[in-house]
Amino acid sequence: MKAVLEFDLRERDEELAHLRCVRNWELALALHSVMEEIRKAVKESRKIDGEKLLADCSEIIQENNINLDELVY
Repeated sequence: MKAVLEFDLRERDEELAHLRCVRNWELALALHSVMEEIRKAVKESRKIDGEKLLADCSEIIQENNINLDELVY
């Protein structure tokens, strides 16, 4: 199956749509890693350290060069 997508990168909305398409793999990989961190935290203890979990997830997002503000807003 093939698809041709066209974006007018001069338009902000289309530029964002383009970024969302081309960053799909990085987003999926980061989300998978975040879920693994949550599973690990749950398995290691009954209490989850929210600050540590947030820091770990933020690190994953940075390692995958994802700018959530750029992709969401």
